[in-house]
Amino acid sequence: MDVTQLQAQFSDTLTKTSLSIGLILGVKMKIFDTILALDSPSTSSEIANKCSLKERYVREWLGLMSTSGIISVDGTSESDKFYASDALETALKESGRTLGILENLLALLPHLPELEKCFQLDGPRGIPHERFTEIYRLFDLNSSRKFTSTFLQEFIGHVPDVISRLSQGGDVLEIGCNSGFSTVALAKMFKKSKFYGQDICKEGILSAKLLSRDMENVNFSIQDACKRTGFDEESFDWILAMDVIHDLPYPDAAIKELYRILKKDGILSIVDINAHSRPSQNLNNPRATFLYAISLCHCTPMSFGLPDSMGLGATWGKERAKDLFEECGFRLESVQDMESDKLQSHYVFKKLL
Repeated sequence: MDVTQLQAQFSDTLTKTSLSIGLILGVKMKIFDTILALDSPSTSSEIANKCSLKERYVREWLGLMSTSGIISVDGTSESDKFYASDALETALKESGRTLGILENLLALLPHLPELEKCFQLDGPRGIPHERFTEIYRLFDLNSSRKFTSTFLQEFIGHVPDVISRLSQGGDVLEIGCNSGFSTVALAKMFKKSKFYGQDICKEGILSAKLLSRDMENVNFSIQDACKRTGFDEESFDWILAMDVIHDLPYPDAAIKELYRILKKDGILSIVDINAHSRPSQNLNNPRATFLYAISLCHCTPMSFGLPDSMGLGATWGKERAKDLFEECGFRLESVQDMESDKLQSHYVFKKLL
C-alpha cells in the first residue's frame, strides 16, 4: 500500500472500531429489538421510553448507528425519527455469531497493559488463563450459539464411522469442553454411548454438570489437558477437542496422552482455526486479521506463559497442525473447512499403528 492507502485504512479502522462499540451495546441493551418492533419511525425519546433507558444515552447511540448506516433516520420533521431497514432484522439474525465474537475481542482490551509487559524482554512470558474470566464467560455464550444442529450435523457427517459406532454404544471424550454445550448436544444424539467432558476451568465444569444434571450418559470432571488422565489405555472410540490445542502450553504432551487413551481403531477429531501457518499464506483469508488479533491478545499469551511452553497461538495453521500430530503418532485422514462456521476446520486423525 502507498501512503494514501494506508491513511485511508487507518481512518476506516477508526470508524469500524467506533461502530463495534455501538453494535455490542445495541445487542446487549436490546435497543435493536425495540427498533425492529417499531410500527413507524420514532424519536429518540419514544425509543428510550420503549427500552426503559435514559434518553440522553439512547440519543447518542442512535447518532452512532444512523451516521454509520446501520439504522435509518428521517430528518424531514422537527425532530429526527429513526427506524430499521427491511434488511436489518435478517442481518442481525444471521450475524449473531459474528457479533458475539466481536464482543469477545472487545473484552480483551482491558488486558492490553498486561500484554505490553509480555512484549518486553524482561517481562512475563504470558498471561495466566485465570485472568481471562470475562472472555471465558463470553466464549460460553458464543458456544451456545455455535453448537446448533446445523454445525453438529456437518461435524459428525465428516466421521461416518463414528455415527455407526456410537449408535450401537461407544465411549467418547471431549477435552477442553468448557461448559459442556457440545458434549451434552452429542450425548443427546447418541444416548447409547457414554460421554466424558474435561476442562481445567472449575467454573466451566460446574456449569456443565448443571447443564447435564438430568442425563445419565454424561460425566464431567476437572482435568489439565497437558497432564496424564486417570483413564486406561485405549479407552475411547472417539476423542474430540474444539478450539483447544492451540491454547495449550504443552500441546505435544496433550496429544500424546490422547494417543494413549484412544482405541487402536478410534478416531480423533480436532476442530481448530481455519488458517495457514505463515502470514504470507493468509493474505487472501478475509478473517485473518481478526484471527491474528485474537491470537495476539489471548491465545498466544495463554499458550506461551509457562516455562518452555510452545506458544502455538490461534494461527498455528494447518501445516503446523499436521506436523505436530504426526510427530505424536497420528495420521491425518482428512481436513475439511466447516461450511457452518467459516473460522473453523475439522481435522480427522487416526493412530499410526
